[in-house]
Parts: sequence; structure tokens; C-alpha cells
Amino acid sequence: MKTLSIREFDMILVLLWLMKDMSWMMGWKYIGAFLAIPTILLSIWITYKCKQNTSDFWYNLATVFWITANAIWMIGEFYLHVNSSSIALIFFTCGFLSIFYFWFRNKGLFGSY
Repeated sequence: MKTLSIREFDMILVLLWLMKDMSWMMGWKYIGAFLAIPTILLSIWITYKCKQNTSDFWYNLATVFWITANAIWMIGEFYLHVNSSSIALIFFTCGFLSIFYFWFRNKGLFGSY
């Protein structure tokens, strides 16, 4: 049996992410909430597996924060009936800071990686 590559797992992640967001858009609460779990876990696993490659690690870490923020926002709308975007903003900001940390740590904003 062939082992999937990180790239193939990344493609599965995008599929899960799209299905989660489509469920959110369609108002499918249980499906959206269910899909948030494997989407977040897979993004964490991919980030862990890419820890040796600096650029992949920091971009994947930003993805973890982004998907988590997105899931918090969705759960807030679905179940808490509150505007959870302020909590999600913390995670979006962490993703943004992950990218900027990587950029500035590696020879400035537009330097070679």
C-alpha cells in the first residue's frame, strides 16, 4: 500500500476545508462542526510533519491558525448565536504574525528564503 505524501495530505486538507466552509455557508450545522475537527487535526499534523522545512512550517502554522479561527467563527454563529469574530480575530492575527515572523527572520520581508 502506497503511503501518501505531505502534498497529497495537503490536497485532502483543502478538500476538508472546502467541505467545512460549504457546510457553514449552507447552514449544515452538524456537518460543519464535524468537519472542523479533522480539518484542524490534519492541518496540525501537516505542520508537525513539515517542521524540518522552515518555510513550509511557518506557512502551515499560519494555516492552522486560519482554519481554527474560521472554525471558531462558524461554531459561534451556529451554536452560540453570538459574534465570535473577535475571538477568531486572535487566531487570524496569530496566523498573520506567523507569516511575518518567517518573512522578517529570513533576510527581511522580500529576501531569499
